[in-house]
Amino acid sequence: MNLDTLKQYRQYGKCLTETDRKRLEKIGEEKEFCEVIGFMLKENIKLEQECII
Repeated sequence: MNLDTLKQYRQYGKCLTETDRKRLEKIGEEKEFCEVIGFMLKENIKLEQECII
């Protein structure tokens, strides 16, 4: 999922759990995902892909 998609469908998102945060912080160091993960952590949001199909 890219940042534009996350922003477009954010109304369907849910708050991050502590487990979500830990996982995101771990993989957020990878350059490929840092923009999306940074947004998710900052905005405290996660989005299931099934919500946008």
